[in-house]
Amino acid sequence: MVYALLELPAGVALFKVDGERRKLKALLHFKSTADALETTAQLVNGELSKPVRKFLKKNYLEKEVSEELAVADAKLAKAIKEKLAIPCVSGEDTLPTFRALKQNIDSLLEDVSAEQLNQTALGLAHNLNRYKLKFSPDKVDMMVVQAVSLLEDLDKEINKYAMRAREWYGWHFPELGKTVNDNVAYCKIVLAMKTRFNARDTDFSDFLEEETEQRVKEAAMVSMGTEIAEEDIENISRLCNEVVAASKYREQLSTYLSSRMQTIAPNLTTMVGEQIGARLIQKAGSLLTLAKYPSSTVQILGAEKALFRALKQRQATPKYGILYNASVVAKAAPAQKGTMSRVLAAKASLSARIDSFGEGDNTPALEYRSKVENRLKAFEEGITYGKSGNARGAGAGLEQRVHAGMFCGSRRVYRAALFHGASLPRKYISLGGWCGPALMLGKLGLRTEAYPFDFSRVTLDGLMHFIRNGFAEGFYPPGPPPYRPECVGPWVLFRGQHTAFAHFDLNDPHVQAHFQVKMRRFDAVLDSPERPVTFFRTVTARYPQEELALALDLEEAVARRNPSLDFRIVFMVHDQGLRANAVQLAPLSPRVTLWTLQYRGLPGDTLFDRTHTAYRTVMMHSVAESNWPAVNVGAATPPPATVASAEARDFESGALRCDGAIRTDDVPLADLTVARFPWRGHDNLALINGVASVGGTCAGIGSTKMLEDTSAAPQVEERVRRKCRYCGDATYHAAGRPFRTERPFTDEEDQLVLIHLYQILTGGDKVAAVEKLAHEMQRGTYEVICRIQHLTNSSTKLMDSIDPASPSDS
Repeated sequence: MVYALLELPAGVALFKVDGERRKLKALLHFKSTADALETTAQLVNGELSKPVRKFLKKNYLEKEVSEELAVADAKLAKAIKEKLAIPCVSGEDTLPTFRALKQNIDSLLEDVSAEQLNQTALGLAHNLNRYKLKFSPDKVDMMVVQAVSLLEDLDKEINKYAMRAREWYGWHFPELGKTVNDNVAYCKIVLAMKTRFNARDTDFSDFLEEETEQRVKEAAMVSMGTEIAEEDIENISRLCNEVVAASKYREQLSTYLSSRMQTIAPNLTTMVGEQIGARLIQKAGSLLTLAKYPSSTVQILGAEKALFRALKQRQATPKYGILYNASVVAKAAPAQKGTMSRVLAAKASLSARIDSFGEGDNTPALEYRSKVENRLKAFEEGITYGKSGNARGAGAGLEQRVHAGMFCGSRRVYRAALFHGASLPRKYISLGGWCGPALMLGKLGLRTEAYPFDFSRVTLDGLMHFIRNGFAEGFYPPGPPPYRPECVGPWVLFRGQHTAFAHFDLNDPHVQAHFQVKMRRFDAVLDSPERPVTFFRTVTARYPQEELALALDLEEAVARRNPSLDFRIVFMVHDQGLRANAVQLAPLSPRVTLWTLQYRGLPGDTLFDRTHTAYRTVMMHSVAESNWPAVNVGAATPPPATVASAEARDFESGALRCDGAIRTDDVPLADLTVARFPWRGHDNLALINGVASVGGTCAGIGSTKMLEDTSAAPQVEERVRRKCRYCGDATYHAAGRPFRTERPFTDEEDQLVLIHLYQILTGGDKVAAVEKLAHEMQRGTYEVICRIQHLTNSSTKLMDSIDPASPSDS
């Protein structure tokens, strides 16, 4: 024997069931339609309403019934058991009991007829459906779903029919397709003129501009198309009629969709537009479902395939779906589209909830839209936001930006482009050495214009030559265009007297034109500057002291070019064994500073990845005006070096520790000068794929200018310069011109190359070995390098115009 709780349209009944005997013990009548709707909705959701709770307490608990209570819904049974501690049963065992009660309900309820139950059930069903769907005659989101689906189908059909019409009519008038791009206008032209022979006498002014109409008529007069029969043009016209009719209906449907969206979801429409809002509702299934989605789901609606593919392959998930087509996202820069999609999704989600659960106009969405557009404007002006939401942008001073950049994670600083959009008091220009300075200036937002040395290797004496004499000679490779690139493994290296290019095809006239613009811009910076300038230069010489000996000559060259120019020069040297990322040595002059940079990361990383932290430290330090002394003629040399990197924590009492390969003792900061610093050589910037980049010794390493001989007696007033032990020149190395004998290689020379090949390719100092071999053969080192590549077939790009093969090889 059990008690059974049966839900009825008119109320809730409690029966006592003992085998085939069933007896009504109590009946709870709903007082009103609203009461019935509220109680039934709670019962459907598995919740225990207040009237039902009181009913069970009065008729079950107070009468101390010991039998179990049978409940059809398992969720409701669980709620009754938890709140009233009544033992309940549900599931398949109770199905026969409730089936029997429902079949005999007419005889069990004497006060209620079957007709009354049916009418009550019908009314309750309507009310319950209205409650579930949030029904309103003005809010039928399913109409929007169907309309936007039809709109997409119409677009596909119109495009398919129009393409067919173009292909079909193109046999008769092929030039029309190139003249008119709009599909509907194309079909209207076909309907108006039929064959192209009628074009001259046909008026197209109703749907074509005068200029386009004239081009159509001129094309018809000289068309190369074939003639077609009257029956053909009739069938083509019917197809064009379908396109025009479908296009008209599409316009009507689009107007209807806009009207319904303004009624159903005014806030969502204001945020993302009618069609995108309708597509979001279509993808979610209803406005209510869309309102329940988190903003992260709204952001990627429409990109489900890409999302699941990315999750399966463990790749980066998509940043946007349907929202990618929103105007706010479309206006954003490529790097900011993901962020703007996320911001828009958050506000669109709020708008959908207001439309679904609230009433009223689109006032909230207007405020949201304004915030989103302000965020987009902030990105355009270079304003970024930290984790706390505070803006860091054009309103922030340079000193505050420097402080923020020095203590932020490096990658985050790059993405933020810390100085982008700021009003900078100075220009920051790379004097080359390699690409690193220009790349870092760009990532920090300090590089606003392109200059000729941004992405090229250039010697220091070459810089002085261009500053003193302009770019008339020595910048491009020797010889008239087309220039002859050299063979450097997978690269194509263009090497001039003072410069080398591995990222540009100098035979391209467009590239040459761009470089001419950069040269004029650089000359303007020196001759008629708008602002003061800070130059950044990475030392490329294999032996840094060779280039640093000319550093003050570079300062003098700039000062002589324009005595009124306010400029600074920052020299940077790679890989000198210091533990800190970046260390500033004693300045060379009040406006020339010197830094050593340490490599970080793995040897297999790119050179820029290994130095990006150090470059960031140097540039952030150099931007701050407080780190520079006031420049005047009688000023004393600024204080010696300081450690700018926060990673250099291992020094005490004014001493900086260095690795044992350089020196064993700690060196006081005051002694870290150019003359006293124990420089060590490095080839990372002097070579490109093992081949000398520019200038220097006969292998092309370092500066093309000879160093002053410091071993000369002090009383000797004349400047004594060393002679190159290979080419014998005392002024400039032969490689700086460049040097080639143009003699064909003999068999004896090839045998000599092969004898030295093992040492050159596998061990020791390759550059020194090639230099020695070239000196023994009395040839230019470049010739020897190309011959080695020819004999070993190791070059992937060996230009025919510079192939050093001897005539006997052909």
